[in-house]
Amino acid sequence: MVKYQRLSILISKRVLIENEPLSININMNRNDPDINRKYNYLYKITNMINGMEYIGVHRTDNIDDGYMGSGKLVKRSIAKHGKENFTKEILEHFSTYREALTKEKEIVTLEYANRDDTYNLREGGYGKCEWSDEWKKEFSEYKKAQWADADWRKGMIDKIYTNERAEKISHALKGKSRENPQNRDPEKIRKTAETHRGMERSEQAKLNMSNAAKNASEEVKLKRSGKGMIYIHNQVTGEVKRVKKGTIIEGWLPGSGSKKSDKYKGMNKGTYFGYNEDTLKIKRFQKDDELPTGWKKGRPSKK
Repeated sequence: MVKYQRLSILISKRVLIENEPLSININMNRNDPDINRKYNYLYKITNMINGMEYIGVHRTDNIDDGYMGSGKLVKRSIAKHGKENFTKEILEHFSTYREALTKEKEIVTLEYANRDDTYNLREGGYGKCEWSDEWKKEFSEYKKAQWADADWRKGMIDKIYTNERAEKISHALKGKSRENPQNRDPEKIRKTAETHRGMERSEQAKLNMSNAAKNASEEVKLKRSGKGMIYIHNQVTGEVKRVKKGTIIEGWLPGSGSKKSDKYKGMNKGTYFGYNEDTLKIKRFQKDDELPTGWKKGRPSKK
């Protein structure tokens, strides 16, 4: 398996530590902010060699505990240059640790973390914080390098795709609605339709779809056919669904309701259909798009 000691990624913002194992652990769950100590303060550590700095918060009962930051990059830099080449300044004391975190969030912004002269990789404060652009890019490259390693990838797949894990997921999802609210977004529906329109499916994919349809349960087949089913709608919410004939739900009326809704109005405005003269495939194009060679405007004749 490839060892990641020598990736030589500039993971430390201008501080390159050769031959150091690269271990990245993004943990969004920080320590309980409501635990206080005798001293809760905001501090700044400065590298006297290159001027780079790090701002953070600390809580302790011993003001002389020798604490020099918990940031991954500042710790690596101290290990490389030596503690004697760094200074620590307490910027402000606070009654509570949460107050210190609030102040840190004001100072250590995303803009501050993106500066070239800081060791901070993310916004300060407590809770969900944004990571610096450079760190996100470097972390992405790191993960790509991992997945490119066949042995590492196989090991992860073996851990992820197990029968035990599948059963746990299945058990957790039972009885929960699978409805995806994003699918109600007209723009998302339009983009999805554009992506799939004219898509060529492999013969294996077609066979899989055919077998799935043939082997579906009778209940599923009946539901797909629509036999014995009717549409009902909720006049208040405008929601429409299909149910078995004779089903009565309070607040719901037969039919799909008024079609006056402008929910999808203008969804395909400014587009037109085109078709391939050889394959007769149909695709929607934007108004200013130029038709590819072999394509004609409109739809093929149904004769």
